[in-house]
Amino acid sequence: MDDRNPSALVAIKRAVLVYEKQPRLARDLARQASLAFLDQIRTEGVLNDSEFVYSWNPLEMLQSLVTLGLLEEALNLAQAILETRPTDVELMSFSANLFERLGNINQAVNYQYAVVALTPNTIERRRSLAQLWGKSANWYQAYNEWKKVIELSTAPVVMDKQAYAQAALEAGLFTEAMDISNHILQDDPNNGAALGVIGQSLLKQDDIGQAVGYLIRATLLSPDILPPWLALAEAQKAAGEPQRALDTLRKAVTALPEAPEALLALGKACNEVGLLAEGLPHFKKAHNLSPEDPAPALLYSQTLRRLGHITESKLLLEGLRSKWKNNPELAYEYAQGLIDENNAEAALPI
Repeated sequence: MDDRNPSALVAIKRAVLVYEKQPRLARDLARQASLAFLDQIRTEGVLNDSEFVYSWNPLEMLQSLVTLGLLEEALNLAQAILETRPTDVELMSFSANLFERLGNINQAVNYQYAVVALTPNTIERRRSLAQLWGKSANWYQAYNEWKKVIELSTAPVVMDKQAYAQAALEAGLFTEAMDISNHILQDDPNNGAALGVIGQSLLKQDDIGQAVGYLIRATLLSPDILPPWLALAEAQKAAGEPQRALDTLRKAVTALPEAPEALLALGKACNEVGLLAEGLPHFKKAHNLSPEDPAPALLYSQTLRRLGHITESKLLLEGLRSKWKNNPELAYEYAQGLIDENNAEAALPI
């Protein structure tokens, strides 16, 4: 394929133009063109015109595929093209982004790590790698990468410093997390994120008294940040104040009504003090917000059954068990529902 035979490129560009009016047709056309181009790359050894190989920018075509929602097709092409451009950092960074969007965080890390190895002094690329380390829960690596971001910056932005402190906290480096946060507070005494990290660090070290003070300030100054709310409720419960913990979680849900973690925490706290009817709608909403997570669904079905809504719980579980066939907790809950219906014999095979 060269400049005189740009059929795939033209087809993809045309698909973008008709996408708004005919999205299905546009995707079909672009998919066929991308598959044909991919086949040509694999059979002809990619664009045998060396001048074209080094002058052509494939990102425009690949981004067009992304615009059409063809992420996997774009990624397959990007990887094939990378075989002839193994040090193309823009193409590697593009691939890392697609892997992340497709949920393959480990591969995203691998590609972004290679990008950083080739461009070690680029802050933005190191920032992306640090974020990916965090998403993959490799917090010590995230901490080290954020440290490099800060060191490379002549004037580090506060969001980077907050992420640096959070990574230290998640990595269990509580002294470092507090030091970084205190440095942030020197410039901004009312930084809720920094106060929250200090409070959580103190709580992890069992200094509940001091932790509560920092966490209360954090929730007042930055009510849109969830972890300080959850940590404050945990600290209050540990201090023997379950009612305060419950009230804190109610406030958290008011501040963050679409946060499944807050809804789950409040539902559990309600159940612990016997307020099942209050907890039920929170479990239901958490399940609706996180349909791919079995935990909210299980708690929702358990609470339904405990409130006597046996049939509703059973119907919910029947749908869930087809989705998570090997989940023993869902199977056990379904069997309990059958027993409650005096159908113990049907529960035995489950």
